[in-house]
Amino acid sequence: MPARRTGRCNGIPRDRGRGFSCSSAKPRPRLRGRSSPVLVIDSHEATVAKARRAAADYVRRLCPWADCDAVTLVISELVGNAVRHTTQGYWRLCLSRDVGLLIADVQDTSCARPAPRRPDLAEGGGMGWHIVAELTSKLTVHPGPDGKTVRAEWRAREGSGTN
Repeated sequence: MPARRTGRCNGIPRDRGRGFSCSSAKPRPRLRGRSSPVLVIDSHEATVAKARRAAADYVRRLCPWADCDAVTLVISELVGNAVRHTTQGYWRLCLSRDVGLLIADVQDTSCARPAPRRPDLAEGGGMGWHIVAELTSKLTVHPGPDGKTVRAEWRAREGSGTN
């Protein structure tokens, strides 16, 4: 039987990726006295398309103030990059919210930080990270022992009727 790939940043964690938790990035903002619905989807359970559809449904139901198309595009880019740029293609998407705040954490098994490239209109590519940065209120990368978490945040505009 071949040895399992474990350790730091060289494959799926010992328990087939379930070693990630939604708390492996910096802690979420403290919720205001109530629990927040959390959506968690990973590559063992879903395709990128299913993650995109589930995220769109979450945003429509729970964050109507957010631009659903922008959120869906960002999630598609981040999950697609996790598939494209990791050895095993493992990813986990965690969505959560608070009053006026939507957070999407995309975790993968690569320690490499996203590297923005100069857009190449002739060959295509290089635009994703720039688009993601433009469509979010805040975009951060948090390294972890078995990969990284890219966190995208959207804040509601003042007076948008957030809940």
